[in-house]
Amino acid sequence: MDIDALIAEFTGRAPAATRTPEELESAYGRVIDALIGAPPPPGAKIPPHQVLDEIVVRAGAPGTDAPRAAMERALLAALARMASLNERIFLLRELAISGGGDAVPALVALLADRDAAVRGYALRALDANPSAAAERALIDALGRADGAFLRLTILNALGRRREPAAVGAVAGLIESSDREVAAAALAALGSIGTRDARDALSRARLPNDLLLERAHARLLCAERLRAGGDGEAAAQVVREIRESLSALPEGARAIIGGAPAVAANAPAGGS
Repeated sequence: MDIDALIAEFTGRAPAATRTPEELESAYGRVIDALIGAPPPPGAKIPPHQVLDEIVVRAGAPGTDAPRAAMERALLAALARMASLNERIFLLRELAISGGGDAVPALVALLADRDAAVRGYALRALDANPSAAAERALIDALGRADGAFLRLTILNALGRRREPAAVGAVAGLIESSDREVAAAALAALGSIGTRDARDALSRARLPNDLLLERAHARLLCAERLRAGGDGEAAAQVVREIRESLSALPEGARAIIGGAPAVAANAPAGGS
């Protein structure tokens, strides 16, 4: 089957053929090679890279496990053989759409790539990867991260994923000498919002200029706990927030003390 026919099929403009997983992977590989970095043909309304975007999205649609897995393997194979920086970055963007557990080893290896852009896109692909292997890889990467930017990116990713297993690794950075890293670690713990995250927030010994960030993290943690049905733990967090209000600057005290969760639990006449 020629490339135009494959593209028509994989974009839904022609009926799908019956293929084995290996045949489907091979067909996707041919399309990737034909479209990635290709100049737009005369009169084309859609650039080749957008066509490939559409094909990758369709392959990764819910209920399409076999096409998604075949596309993942085809993208990984292309990533291994292509040397151009633009091609590698484009493939990493596509793996952020279709990547699963099989993509994790390759993405982890690229976190040590000599090119900062490749490292960044590999990290984004890991962040978007829904597999448990990606969660473990992000936690491991946090422990090995060299430099504030990488630590910040991983902390933000772990906070978005709300991964309970990350609490220990994240808590290890809330007393970082880098204020931005410490603030990001506090925010990530608040977003994770488990009892262990609550305890880590309570134990931290912080400078005064991070007390407001901890208060915000505690508020978010209380919301997560309450939403998860743990009202008792949420109430304890709110009590701890109220007890620590006096340590906050006046403006911050008003902001945190006026938060609905805190104000609703304030005793009559309380500050």
